[in-house]
Amino acid sequence: MRSSKKLSIILPLCVVLLPLIVDSALAEPDAISIGPWKFDNAAFADAATQLDTGSIDLRGEPTDPADLNEALTGYSPRKMLVNIGNGSNANLFQLDFTDLKAVNQTGPDIVFFEGVFAPETSGDDPFEIAVRPEGGSFTGFVAYSASEFIDTGEPCISGCTVFGLEIDLDDFGLPAGTVVDAIQFRALNGVEGFPEGDPVMAAVLTGYTAANLVFLPVIVNP
Repeated sequence: MRSSKKLSIILPLCVVLLPLIVDSALAEPDAISIGPWKFDNAAFADAATQLDTGSIDLRGEPTDPADLNEALTGYSPRKMLVNIGNGSNANLFQLDFTDLKAVNQTGPDIVFFEGVFAPETSGDDPFEIAVRPEGGSFTGFVAYSASEFIDTGEPCISGCTVFGLEIDLDDFGLPAGTVVDAIQFRALNGVEGFPEGDPVMAAVLTGYTAANLVFLPVIVNP
């Protein structure tokens, strides 16, 4: 009597890996420290866009940045814009995060940096900021006073020090776990009675990377 043989069919199985949450405060060994914060190397904004008309004043050391992206993206404490909103200067900009996206966790989730020129000893430019949940629309703007900026001790261009503003995504009414992939900002009237913001860069404190798909073979015996 002959024995029958069973055929084995190999089918692909798609396995979804859970999204990876990266705490920039624990990032090693490529962490970047500035002031009281520590960031993953990929935590800084990846693209910058000017959203209104007007001129921009690019400053940097040892050389001025070639464009807006060089001024505001990546870890760039010595590249910046100066006097946004002052006179004919543009005053609405957007920063996008692609490598790491902010996640609404307990406490601050993003740090927005500006340059403060001597002899000021505290942030001298108030800003308002809006955020965009991934796949959604921008929230309304939330105003932050100049006094909320923290001195990092990091030098910027000559006569300038980098200050950081902690942004808690709870401020925008977003639920815990919301992923944010962009911010918009503009300067508000300062003590002089007009806007003249000096943005430097922005980075996420707790970042999100997209889920990965891995295909594994599965053997099925009919």
